[in-house]
Amino acid sequence: MTTMTRQHFALIAGTLKDELQHVACGEDQRAMVRSVAHAFVRTLHRTNPNFNRARFLRACGVEE
Repeated sequence: MTTMTRQHFALIAGTLKDELQHVACGEDQRAMVRSVAHAFVRTLHRTNPNFNRARFLRACGVEE
């Protein structure tokens, strides 16, 4: 597996954060985005030993 970098993580987190901040996004959609962010956490930590769970979730705009 290719190691993902900070730039990859930032791209994913930024996309999720944008979705959370979308004006038309209702609470059901926000809950789904938060769920997806946590799913990424479970997978991304395997791609890079320096992956920081809390930092990623903050970048996503998701509370722990």
